[in-house]
Amino acid sequence: METSLGFVQGSLMLGSTHGFVSSAAINRVPVAKTAPSARNSVVMNTDFKFYRGSLNNTRANQVEWYLKELKKAPRADYDEIRLDTKQSEHKDNRKNPHPFMKVPSLMVGDAVIFESGALLLYLQRKYDSQGLSELQLGEISSWVFWANASFGPGIISERTRESTVESLGVIDAIVAKRQYLTSADRLTAADIAVVYLIEGVKKFIPFDTSKFTNLNKYVQRLTSSDSYKSSI
Repeated sequence: METSLGFVQGSLMLGSTHGFVSSAAINRVPVAKTAPSARNSVVMNTDFKFYRGSLNNTRANQVEWYLKELKKAPRADYDEIRLDTKQSEHKDNRKNPHPFMKVPSLMVGDAVIFESGALLLYLQRKYDSQGLSELQLGEISSWVFWANASFGPGIISERTRESTVESLGVIDAIVAKRQYLTSADRLTAADIAVVYLIEGVKKFIPFDTSKFTNLNKYVQRLTSSDSYKSSI
C-alpha cells in the first residue's frame, strides 16, 4: 500500500496510488443508493463511481479536489466509494474494480479508468471541456504528464533534484503573465496536477522555491480554496 511516504516512493507515472480505503462507506454526490459488487456493476443511475481510500495522503486527493471544483457547477453526478485499507477491502475484487487492486479509479458503466492523471484528464474532457480547443486540451495533457512523469521523479532523485527545482522557473514565468497554467487561463486539470504534486512532495522532500515569487503566489492562491483544503 502507498503510505504517506509512499507518496514519493511509489509509482509516479500518472499517479498510481495503492489501496487506501474508509470502511466501504459510500458518500453519494448527490444520489444515494446501494453499491453492488464492483466488477458486476453495469447498471448505474449516476455518471460514474469514484473509488478512493480512507486516508487523505494518496493521489486520490487531487481527483477529489477536481471533483469538488466540478461540483460547484454542478457538472458531474457520481458516487464516492471509500474502501477500508485496514480491512483489506482494496484487495477484494468484488469491491474494488481497479485491475491492480489499488486506488483511485473511476468506474464508468463496466469500464474502469485508473491512474490519477488519467482520471483528471477524463474528467477534464468529459465535464470541463466547454470552450476549450483541442490544442488547449493537449496543453492540459502535457502538464499533467509533466507533473507525474518529469517533475515527480526528478524531484525525488538527488541527482536531478536541483535541475528539477530550476525547471519551476518556467511555471513562474507563465503565471507572471496569467492566472493559470495553460492558455485557457482558467482552472484545469493541469493546475490541479502540478500544484498538488508540488505541495505534496514538499511534505517529504523540502525544496526551496523562495525565488519563484509568481509561482508561490499562484500555488498559495489555489491551495487557499475550500475545495483544496477539504480534499487534502
